[in-house]
Amino acid sequence: MKTIIKIWFLWCIIFSILIYTPSNAIAVDVGDLLGGTFNADSRDDRIEMAKSIKAKIEILDSYLPNVKPSEKEWIEREEADIEKIKDSKAANERFLQLYESPEYQQLELKGIIDELKDRLMFIANKKVKLKDEMLFWAIVNFNLSNTIIFNDSILILKRHGRLPKDIAQKADLTSEDAGYGARYNWFGRSILKIGRLVISSVIPMPVIIIAVLKRTLRSWRLSGTITMQPDTASGAPIR
Repeated sequence: MKTIIKIWFLWCIIFSILIYTPSNAIAVDVGDLLGGTFNADSRDDRIEMAKSIKAKIEILDSYLPNVKPSEKEWIEREEADIEKIKDSKAANERFLQLYESPEYQQLELKGIIDELKDRLMFIANKKVKLKDEMLFWAIVNFNLSNTIIFNDSILILKRHGRLPKDIAQKADLTSEDAGYGARYNWFGRSILKIGRLVISSVIPMPVIIIAVLKRTLRSWRLSGTITMQPDTASGAPIR
């Protein structure tokens, strides 16, 4: 009987360790972020969350081809030509044609994804200072919340065969009706709880605003008025 009791007691100890071990405590993912169970006060949890979000982003990135140098040069020439157009209406029409091209959307989406991966990688570095970490989270929040880029880019790239037709399923995205960037937007909005902890006390708001807008300044030429609708984009750039 004593042997049975000792074995039972030992099993209880092992079971308790398996449940309450610190490594298990920091096994967080984006589900915790969306579900409200994420402990934003924990640096270890924030590191794991950054890794989890980065892994989600990398799934989409794995299906996105790299922009060819010739395509990037074409986009730069188009932008230079648009800058020379004095008539605002003609310039806007020309830019809309550029915007609807798969080359432009591939470059924009790739840029957003690359920046997200870089910032999340920096956040996961334990040597990063709190002030820098909060700034990186602010940039991640801003880019994930940019649903226009995700929705339009994925729609246009899928239409032109540069992304699989079932990319929503393969990359764990929301449906076209909900908006391909909806889940990323949820991530971005949920990340706000991290920033609310210390961001207002360690980083002046103007610094945050300048940092998060610098990368997306070119897209803001649209003034938020151009949003692709299903089956309405021409997708034909001027060559």
